[in-house]
Amino acid sequence: MHRSSCGCVAFRSTWERPLVDSELMGFLSRPSPNLVVANRYALSGFSEFGASENEFIARHDKRLLVVHSDGGPPLPSRPLHFENGSSLSLLIPLLLFARPRRIFLFGADGGSNPSFSKRPYFYYDDYDADAEPQAFLNRSDTISFRGLPRRLEEHNRRLRIDAINADRVMGSALRNLKTNLGIQVPPIFNVCPHSTHRIFPRIDIDTALAELARGRRRSRREA
Repeated sequence: MHRSSCGCVAFRSTWERPLVDSELMGFLSRPSPNLVVANRYALSGFSEFGASENEFIARHDKRLLVVHSDGGPPLPSRPLHFENGSSLSLLIPLLLFARPRRIFLFGADGGSNPSFSKRPYFYYDDYDADAEPQAFLNRSDTISFRGLPRRLEEHNRRLRIDAINADRVMGSALRNLKTNLGIQVPPIFNVCPHSTHRIFPRIDIDTALAELARGRRRSRREA
């Protein structure tokens, strides 16, 4: 989710039933000027829940922005068309249309790095710990790697490949936005020193807080 002074932007490329029933509808019903960004793949999933994609679009048209995760690069005739990639590789170029001064990414680790932690991608105890798994690990859509180190290694390998490809897609999209639409790329920081993503400077939280403080001082001087 991206938060700004004018409201919030929620991006989804897939849906789950609890999300549709509670979080999504609750987000859309807020009085603030919220915006949901989705692609056609995400909207097509409504049929699985007995809902109508066309009815949803008609009902929430003023708070819905549909982007195309294929058919890129973005051109003046089709600015919302991007190359197929991960959610991150679509969201970052899209945020540039709002002309942000800076962008700080949190949680963009590109998958677990076993050199720094034995915690799998989703947050729970080390996979070889004796503690009982947390309740959410019993959900049908959640994978546990307990006792499956090779499966965990393969999972992280695929996430690293996805991150490398996402960097390529984002780099291409940002260059095309600048060349074809004249949109300048602001400073973008990845607040994860050990992230697999290498396209943006990787910084720790202290550096991020210092950068935010400098930005506030700069804004006050310009005011």
